Amino acid sequence: MRITALFLLAMAAWLLSLADAESVQAALPDTDIEATRDYIIYNDDTTLMRYNPVTGERRVIVGGLEFGGFSVNPQGMVAYAVTVDGNQEIYVVDSSVPGSLPYQIIERPSTHDRPLGWSRDGRYLAFASELVGNDDDHVWLYVWDGEQSINITPHDLLELVDSYDISWSYDNRLAFTVWFDRVGSNYHAELYAWDGDETIKVMGSSGDDRFPGWSQDGQLAFLANDTNIYIWDGYSTINGVADRESFVHVDPELTGWYSRPVWTPDSRLSFSGNSPEFGHAQSYIWDGQTATNIGQTPDYHSSAAIFREDGAYAFVTWFSAGQYIYVRDSNHHELLKTEAQNIPAWGANNDLMYCTYGWHLTVWNGNETQVVSSGDPIIATWQKTGQSIYCTSG
Repeated sequence: MRITALFLLAMAAWLLSLADAESVQAALPDTDIEATRDYIIYNDDTTLMRYNPVTGERRVIVGGLEFGGFSVNPQGMVAYAVTVDGNQEIYVVDSSVPGSLPYQIIERPSTHDRPLGWSRDGRYLAFASELVGNDDDHVWLYVWDGEQSINITPHDLLELVDSYDISWSYDNRLAFTVWFDRVGSNYHAELYAWDGDETIKVMGSSGDDRFPGWSQDGQLAFLANDTNIYIWDGYSTINGVADRESFVHVDPELTGWYSRPVWTPDSRLSFSGNSPEFGHAQSYIWDGQTATNIGQTPDYHSSAAIFREDGAYAFVTWFSAGQYIYVRDSNHHELLKTEAQNIPAWGANNDLMYCTYGWHLTVWNGNETQVVSSGDPIIATWQKTGQSIYCTSG
C-alpha cells in the first residue's frame, strides 16, 4: 500500500549506519522505579507486544498488526490500523489490561486511515486519511477528540498532500509538517499549527520546513528550508499567519540541513551543528544566547542530544568511521559508550532504549543492557514519555 510505503520511508530517513565499537558503562543514581514505572510497546513482526523492563516480562497485546504504524498514549491505549473490506480503519486496544479486546474508534467508510500520534495527555488522536479509489491520492489530516473527527487540513494548499509529520504541545496544540511529493524529485514541505480552533501557517517555502517540536513552556522550534532553526512563541500571528518578525534565530552559522532541534526539559535547545573547530557536526546546547558544544567528538559527527529530567543526556554519532551512543550525566561525565544507531529514547523510569547492530531493540537501565527483541523493522515506544525509536534497514 502506498501509505505504508511512505511510512516506512519516513522511518528510514532516521537511519544511521553502524560500525563496531567498545562498550563502557557506569551506573546512574538510584531512582524510585515503582513510582516511575514505564513500559515499551513494540512490534515483534506482526504482533504488538508490551515489555516490562524491570521484570523482563513480555506480553502479547494483539496480533495481525499491519505496518502502518501505531501510537500509544500515557494511559496505555494503543491506536493502530486494520484493513477491513478494503478500508483501513483505526482500532484501539488497552495494553495495560491482559486480554483486552480491540475496538474501532472511528468509522469512516471508503477510507484508508492511520494513526499519527496521541496528544501528550492522551485525549486527542491525530490521524491521516486517504479516500479509497480517489485518483488524486490526496491525504487529509484529522484530530479525533473522543467523540468526533475534526478535519484540520489546511485550506490554502495548492498541491496534493503526500504525508504528515506531527508534534503535540504540552497544552494540546498540534504542529505538523505537510509533505508534498515526498518520494519524488520535487518533494518539499510547509509547516502549520492547529490551536484547537483553527489551522494557521507557520512557515512555507519551495523547500522543506520540518522537525517541529514544542518546549514545555509552549515555544515551537523547527528547521527551515534555509537551514536556520527558528523559534516561534506559539501565539504571535498577523492575518492568521505566524508573525515571522517574532521568530528567534538559533545561531545560523552553526546550523545545517541536518540540524533537527530537540528541546530539553528546562526549555534549552539541542541540535547537531557545524563545528568550526573539529570539522565534524557536533551536538550543541543553546541556552537562548550561546551555543555550547556538548558532544566533543572530534572524530565523529554527533546528533542532537535527548535529555532526561535530571539533566543526563544521550546522543549518537553518524556518517563517521565509528557509530556509537554516548550517555552522560548533567556534569558531562560519561556513563555509557557503546555501538548503536538511530536516535535513542528515554523512558519515565530513566531507562534508555536504542538500536544496536543487527537490528536489536535494546534497553539500558543504568547498570546493564537487555535485548528486548530483534527484527526489521521494529517500532518501539515508551508508554509514558511517548518517545519512540525505529530499528530498520529501510
